[in-house]
Amino acid sequence: MKKDFLFAVGLFFTACGMQAQNVRHGYPFTPVPFTSVKVNGGFWGQRLEASREVTIPLAFSKCEETGRYENFVKAAHPCETYKVGGFPFDDTDVYKTIEGASYLLQTYPDPKLETYIDSVLTIVAAAQEPDGYLYTSRTMNPKHPHEWAGSKRWEKVEELSHEFYNLGHMIEGAIAHYQATGKRNFWDVAIRYADCVCREIGPGEGQLVRVPGHQIAEMALAKLYIVTGDKKYLDEAKFFLDQRGHTSRRDAYSQAHKPVVEQDEAVGHAVRATYMYSGMADVAALTGDTAYVHAIDRIWDNIVSKKYYITGGIGATANGEAFGANYELPNMSAYCETCAAIGNVYVNYRLFLLHGESKYYDVLERTLYNGVISGGSLAG
Repeated sequence: MKKDFLFAVGLFFTACGMQAQNVRHGYPFTPVPFTSVKVNGGFWGQRLEASREVTIPLAFSKCEETGRYENFVKAAHPCETYKVGGFPFDDTDVYKTIEGASYLLQTYPDPKLETYIDSVLTIVAAAQEPDGYLYTSRTMNPKHPHEWAGSKRWEKVEELSHEFYNLGHMIEGAIAHYQATGKRNFWDVAIRYADCVCREIGPGEGQLVRVPGHQIAEMALAKLYIVTGDKKYLDEAKFFLDQRGHTSRRDAYSQAHKPVVEQDEAVGHAVRATYMYSGMADVAALTGDTAYVHAIDRIWDNIVSKKYYITGGIGATANGEAFGANYELPNMSAYCETCAAIGNVYVNYRLFLLHGESKYYDVLERTLYNGVISGGSLAG
C-alpha cells in the first residue's frame, strides 16, 4: 500500500515515541522517555541519520508533488468547480510526516525543518472550518465531495470516508509536534477537531452514534486525554470501542462482527485491528476495565500461536490486507504489510506496559527488526 512509505518515516521511534502516553497513565510500568536517550552511531544511529537526512525531506517533497498540500489550500477557498480526487485519507500523509519529523526534532533540533513545518501548518489551519471540522475531501467542494465521503458529515464514516481516521493521525501528529516545539499551531487545530467530534458523536441527545470505519482515533483520543487531562477525550475513545458491533457496521473485516470485549481472534484488516487493540489497551489501562484486558490477551494469544510469521509479520492475505484463518500463513504470497507490523509494535509495547512480561518485547523486537524496518531502505 502506498502509505507504507510515510508510515516508515517515524518507524525508528515507533516503540519509544509513544512514551507521551504515560504522562498521566494507568499503566503499571513507565518507560524511560526516548528524549533521555542519545543514540550515537551503530545500527540505529545509521537508521536515524538516514531518516533525518533522506526520508523526512523526501516524504515532505512527496506531499508537495502529489497535491497533499494543495488539498488544504483548496479547502481554505472552496469552489464548486474543484474535482475532488485522490483518497479521503490523503490528509493523514501530511500529519504523519509531521509526526515523524517531530520525533526527530525532540532529539535533533533543526530550526530549518521546524520553520518548514510551520509553513505547512499555516496551510493546514486555514483549511479548518469555523466549528473545528477539518476534512479536505468535503470542504474543498461541499456540494460535490469525494465519492467516499457521503452527502453530509459522518454519513459514511463507518465505511470509507475516513473522517475519524484523519482525526486520529492529526492528534498523534499534533501531540508530537507540541512536545517537540512547545508551539500550539498544530495543537490548537487538533483540539478543535477533536472537540467537534466529541460534540457531534456520542450517546447524548442530538448526537450521532458512529464508530470509526478505520480505527486509530481510539488510541489518539486516549493519548489526548493523558496529555490534557480532559476526560471527555477518554470517554469518546471508550464510546467508539463500546459501540463497535452495535452499529450498522458489523463485519469481521472492520473488527465489528461482535462487541470488542467478546472478541478472541484477530480478524479482518490487520492495520485496523492492531490500531483497535492498541486503543483497547490504552482504555483498559486508563479506566481499569478488565474485560478489555481479557479480550486483548485472548487476541494476542491467537496472533502469536496461529497468525504470526517467523519474521514477525502479520496480515497473511492481500485480499483485504487482512489476517487469514488460523494457521493460514502462505510463504510466496504473504502480504505482511509494513503498516500492520508497526501496529503490532504498538500493541506489544502497550501489553508490556500492562503486564510487564518479556514475551511482549520478544514479539515487538522480532517485528521491529524485520517487518518494520524493511519498509525503508538502508539509504532512507
